Amino acid sequence: MIYILIVIYIFFTITHLFLYLNKRKSYLFVFVTAIFLFLLMSGHEYVGNGDAIDFLGYWRGYTEFESLIRLDFWFYYLFYWSEIIGKYLSLTFYQWWAVMTALSLSFIIWTIKKRKYNPHFFFFFFMIYYVFIFYTGLKFFYGFCLFQYGLTFLLKREKGDKFKFILFTLLAGGFHFMYYIFLVLLIVDLKRKKRKNLLKTLVVFSVIVVLFNLLSGRGLLNSLQSRIDSLDNARLSSYFSLRTNWGFMLAIGIHVLTTIYAFRYRSIVRKHDQGKWYFYVDTLLYVNLIAIIFYPLFMIALTFMRLLTSLSLTTIISSIYGQEYFNKTDRFKLLISGILIICLYFYINIYLNGVFDTGVLPFFDSYYFK
Repeated sequence: MIYILIVIYIFFTITHLFLYLNKRKSYLFVFVTAIFLFLLMSGHEYVGNGDAIDFLGYWRGYTEFESLIRLDFWFYYLFYWSEIIGKYLSLTFYQWWAVMTALSLSFIIWTIKKRKYNPHFFFFFFMIYYVFIFYTGLKFFYGFCLFQYGLTFLLKREKGDKFKFILFTLLAGGFHFMYYIFLVLLIVDLKRKKRKNLLKTLVVFSVIVVLFNLLSGRGLLNSLQSRIDSLDNARLSSYFSLRTNWGFMLAIGIHVLTTIYAFRYRSIVRKHDQGKWYFYVDTLLYVNLIAIIFYPLFMIALTFMRLLTSLSLTTIISSIYGQEYFNKTDRFKLLISGILIICLYFYINIYLNGVFDTGVLPFFDSYYFK
């Protein structure tokens, strides 16, 4: 059965690519794809054998909810409240999981339709990589659904949109605290000259911090670790106790490719003389440039590369805006730029971190079809 599911999955993925390249939209096909993904994303039985490290933990955390002490409650308070509601409604773990997956996919599709994006571009990239990362990290995935919608307000920046971005980013942080870091993107709301000057300052600061930490034998990180440990939070301490050695260069590579992608998107928009989008594409590019300030975090632990996972997919989704005016060549160039990002992700997570065995293969081992 697993091979049949893989063949069907490949068919759906390729069909989305075909529909995108030919400027077609089929929400019926999107709906069928969403149902198929729903079954795969919430249909894996958490047994702890060959699973990703969080799999059994999610099941145990839900089924033993009343007896567990959660010192990190306020780091993931919306996630835990969703579990509390599920327990109140007498839902089993799998029923709760199915409801949350359905709500998450529905919200993403609703966002795409509301913003008039081409859904096939999103589903192609989502299915060739991102889904394997998100379905194993429920907290981060649920937060992403809110963040990707919130960023659309920052890009359009109409009346009240800044506060909407703040609201949805804070809600995303309620599912996973890392999303709070994205509030720094409010820098793009500054006037153009101030934004440029502040961006230069942040870039210089980040580079200095990285170089100083390398030259000091990571003394800066060790000092930071002592301060974090004093907070007496095991989860937070575990994030900062990891060291990436030179692995942080891979994360920087992902960021560089994503920034190049945003730059290419802006270039194509200007080529087609769509002046009404200049503000939109400039903001998207600056959003990615500002992410340079995450570099010191990558030196602490590659778990912070999740920020790029969210930002890169959000950038890809946002670049769908206005693509109906692009010619086939430009659409193909943008597609290739996105695939280069995925290739580096594959090298880091699928190859180096062994996610293929712990995340990809279990994805198709769905108990729904047994």
